[in-house]
Amino acid sequence: MNREFAEQKRRLIARSDQYRHWLAADVRQATENLAWIPRSVRVLRAAAPILALAAPLGWAFFHRRSKRPPEAQAEAPPAPKPGLFSRAWRGLQIFQQVWPVVREFQRLRGN
Repeated sequence: MNREFAEQKRRLIARSDQYRHWLAADVRQATENLAWIPRSVRVLRAAAPILALAAPLGWAFFHRRSKRPPEAQAEAPPAPKPGLFSRAWRGLQIFQQVWPVVREFQRLRGN
């Protein structure tokens, strides 16, 4: 009886060791397969402020304005130029939109 228990204990210990080795190999493989995630997150965090600033510029550069037919252009009176107050107001609005991005960029860079 003791021999049977000893043999069963030996088999259980051997099986446990085998499972432990398999688990260690699985963890090692998962660690290797997921190693790209921290690098990608670092790159995205570094590029996010630049992309946030460049997106409006890219939109303005590549955006196609719809062209009116020449006869409609001739009929329409020229649009009045914005005054000093409206230009200052628009500048303040743009500043309020851009400033948080600039602060975040400075914070991430450690300045």
